[in-house]
Amino acid sequence: MKNPINSSIVSDKSTIKKFQQLKKRLGKLMLTGKFYALSLKKQHQLVRRFNRSYSQLNKITQGSLATGLTSIILASAPNEGLQAQTFTKEGTNLFGVTVAPTQFVDFDNDGDLDFFVTTPSTGETQFFRNTGTPTAPSFVQEGGTNPFGITAVVHQKMVFHDIDGDGDVDAFRTFNTTENIEFLRNTGGAFTSEITGKPFGLEVLGGLFDVGELTFADIDGDGDLDAFVGSKSTFTSDFLDFFRNTGSVTNPVFVKETSPAGFPSSGQPNFADVDGDGDLDVFLNNFNNSADDKFLWNTGSATSSNFVDAGSELFGLPDELNVFGDLDNDGYSDAFNGTMFYRNPKINAPASAPSAPIPTLSQWGIMILGLLIMILGVFYIRTKEFLLVEKR
Repeated sequence: MKNPINSSIVSDKSTIKKFQQLKKRLGKLMLTGKFYALSLKKQHQLVRRFNRSYSQLNKITQGSLATGLTSIILASAPNEGLQAQTFTKEGTNLFGVTVAPTQFVDFDNDGDLDFFVTTPSTGETQFFRNTGTPTAPSFVQEGGTNPFGITAVVHQKMVFHDIDGDGDVDAFRTFNTTENIEFLRNTGGAFTSEITGKPFGLEVLGGLFDVGELTFADIDGDGDLDAFVGSKSTFTSDFLDFFRNTGSVTNPVFVKETSPAGFPSSGQPNFADVDGDGDLDVFLNNFNNSADDKFLWNTGSATSSNFVDAGSELFGLPDELNVFGDLDNDGYSDAFNGTMFYRNPKINAPASAPSAPIPTLSQWGIMILGLLIMILGVFYIRTKEFLLVEKR
């Protein structure tokens, strides 16, 4: 027959050992950043296991050991502990956004984001100026339909960027009736068509089943804009070509090259610094099936990109037509889907392994206090074991 006292001691030791193993594993995952590379489901499972183990240990030590170890873990963990990895859905028609933005850009160069709306089916363009601030936007439509000298062209798409480095925003237009790309230079607040064909070396290579997609981003961190050109040859066949800017900020020259490491060969990329680490991540819209939309985390750097597929995890966003912009100026890109606003709660980079941060004075205080509480808990357990053995 089993001795109930011995069984109690064995059970207590087993509970402590399991908690210590889980604590070590969870602490290591968080300190290296690998915790945030796990799926939300896996993160939640680990947290639930930790909570169950915490409750069991709390019963044994009257709360002392578990509290001490928990203090140490949370004080040393980066990014303020177990932060939610989802965009926060805040509401529709916020900040005066009553129509779906297609691109955020600081058009008037005043330090906050304005936005454009282009409608391919009608060829119409609308502009909404931010009359608020970089942290509290307020958008008001200006110029009616097709402002700044823009003409309507049915089945076209427009993108807006300062391609010549003169401080104002220029425009590019793609079509579904020709492989040409049109460049419109901003001359004193009005757009003037200058080049139609292959401006600066850009071209649509895959076909014209649908309107070409043109996306600009400084993918190599050299200060000038590179480009991705998307196209479709059939309903189910699409292409994405990368053009590096080998010229300069003021004199762009685009040359087709192999895409950056981990970058797909199809889809429509939307670049945004989702994790606030200074390099560009990607939300990839799939031309053929929105269910295949995905995030690509940039685990490299601003000058040497390396993209990692986040799988099916969209971090709380819908699976298509997301438009990104840092609307609260906190360094993390927020999103609009239609007129619904999704705030970025400072999502952590999951794929890279950042070095462990140096604890602040308050964190050191919590860790030392936790260590003292843990010592008291160990003393309590040893005393309990001694008394139990004496009773035998």
